Amino acid sequence: MPKQKQHKSKQRVQAKGEKSKLPKKLVSTSENSKLLTFRVILITLPFLILLLVEGLLRIGGYGPNLDIFITHENNPKYWITNPSVGRRYFFVKDVTPATSYDAILKSKPENGYRIFVLGGSTTAGFPYYHNGAFPRMLQTRLESVFPERTIEIMNLGMPAVNSYTLLDLTDELMAFEPDAFLIYGGHNEFYGALGVGSTEVFGKYRSFVNFYLKLQHSKIFYLIKDFVGWTKSLTASRGKNITRNRTLMERMVGKKTIGYGNADYIKARNIFADNLDEIARIVANKNIPIILANLVSNIKTHEPFESVAPGEASKQDWDNYYRVGLNHVKEKNYETALISFAKAREIYEDSAILHYVIGKTHEISGNLGLAKDSYYRAKDLDALRFRATEDFNTVIQTVAEQNDNVHLLDMLTYFEAASPDSLIGSNFMLEHLHPNLQGYALMAKAFFEAMQNHGFIQSAWDSTKVQSDAAYWQQNSFSPMDVQVANARIDLLLAGWPFKESKPHTKIAIEPKNKVGELAAEVLADKKNWEIAHVELAEYYSSQKEFVNAVVEYKTLIRGTPYNISPYLRLGIIYLEMKSFDDALGIFKRSLKIEDTAIANKWIGSIMVNKGEALTGIPYLEKSLKLNSADPETMFNLTVAFAMLSEFDNARNYCERLIKQYPNHPGAQELWKRLGAH
Repeated sequence: MPKQKQHKSKQRVQAKGEKSKLPKKLVSTSENSKLLTFRVILITLPFLILLLVEGLLRIGGYGPNLDIFITHENNPKYWITNPSVGRRYFFVKDVTPATSYDAILKSKPENGYRIFVLGGSTTAGFPYYHNGAFPRMLQTRLESVFPERTIEIMNLGMPAVNSYTLLDLTDELMAFEPDAFLIYGGHNEFYGALGVGSTEVFGKYRSFVNFYLKLQHSKIFYLIKDFVGWTKSLTASRGKNITRNRTLMERMVGKKTIGYGNADYIKARNIFADNLDEIARIVANKNIPIILANLVSNIKTHEPFESVAPGEASKQDWDNYYRVGLNHVKEKNYETALISFAKAREIYEDSAILHYVIGKTHEISGNLGLAKDSYYRAKDLDALRFRATEDFNTVIQTVAEQNDNVHLLDMLTYFEAASPDSLIGSNFMLEHLHPNLQGYALMAKAFFEAMQNHGFIQSAWDSTKVQSDAAYWQQNSFSPMDVQVANARIDLLLAGWPFKESKPHTKIAIEPKNKVGELAAEVLADKKNWEIAHVELAEYYSSQKEFVNAVVEYKTLIRGTPYNISPYLRLGIIYLEMKSFDDALGIFKRSLKIEDTAIANKWIGSIMVNKGEALTGIPYLEKSLKLNSADPETMFNLTVAFAMLSEFDNARNYCERLIKQYPNHPGAQELWKRLGAH
């Protein structure tokens, strides 16, 4: 028994001992929990601080709004391109590429068709911009075939950007209900913002650059970016002061020589291919089609910018053959010249200038096929890479072939077919790659026909509505002021590097010989914006009774700012002054799609009554009077309209109303007397 009791006692002791350990375990768990909490706080605290700083920066309104679209200041129904969106792609604050004046409705119409156009300066329409850009000319064509549809084309082309920008924009544009994308880009892959040869490069790895672009909406990131950009600008200003007096074209070049096929070249080509392929995949997820155009350059009248010379060991022999060949060309001994050039080519194959002069020699001697091959080879070997090589056109073709939603537009074929001897030169190009107005019109035609061929908007188009190229050209309003500004921009570009020796150059100015020149000079100097300048010029012509010129300016404004009701109404009044009543009727009716105004309804109704179509005119006049109950002319015309229909009670009611408000209105008393006889 004692032993048994002792055993039980031990059991009790052990049980007590076990119980006595429990508080120790609880204390240990509590300490672990506190340690875990501390670690969580330690890890999350920096993120909480960053969120707090981000919130404070947003509340304080730090940095620009970099959203792709902003609300139109004067017409809140519309989105317009944010003028600051281009700052996403540049470190230096004073580089803000120009954006278009295009707009889209915030609420997409049921019958709407929305097109986003992506690309660089050619897509933007440099040096004309606005009405000179091919998307604006394309809209003229599309609206003629689909007058019942609301065709919206948003031109998102910007100077000095490349496929990184196109991809960045595409991802965000998917939220704005696109129906189609048109893309013309690739010339800026080396020197455009974030390109491998650019001064605005930000890393060599595509994934890192695209991640960097995703951070653009962070205010903290923009604060850091501002600091880095400020530091770079400060450093540059201490040196040769080359930033302020140089064209953007010159300022973007970091590497002046990129050899054909070297590491940088291959890197740029691969980035271009991957970015285009990702754009195609993003758009394909929403089953949206893309027209992807290949690239066009001036091959005939533009020499290579930078020709890589042979090594020292062979340079002298190469030079001798090259110079002898040039002398033979001068003496018109073309066959002998080509023999000498061939010997130079055996010594060193990759000279861009050699291939260019071979091409020129073949062209002069009538061997146009060989000339064309040599010109393209010269362009591809040009080591200053402002013009895309044919490898990039191959990339474009491959992306189109590998993605069902991407349709290739062979822009090159269009330009070659319209060029003498199929050699693209100054007939369509202002310099190395920017088209003139005729070139932009040709681009618009090419995209138009590609859309038709691939069944965009609707599968079958009414071809009877397609007008001639000459008719569309007449509808594209090119103000003489815009042409002057564009010519000055080209002169400014050609006055600087790489077209001329690198040195600070003075700005090209427009001598204001008349009102057009005066306003053009102000636009060029950024003292007056494009829209205000055209309004002033239109009003000037109107005051001088130069109605034909005023019509051009108001049409320019309508095409440039289609969301603005004012130029529609002013143009309609000008047509009335000119007694062009059918034109007035057409423009007033078009204006109703923008805004239902008393003025437009009044004049549509009045014109119809004057045409003897009172029954048609009365609803417009009644609508006008509802919007502006104090307009005497509308009351007078309603009186006349009802009298024409022998509805004399209605006529007397409106006439009585007119006399009460305006007893001295011309013809009112006489009209009342006539109505009294009925």
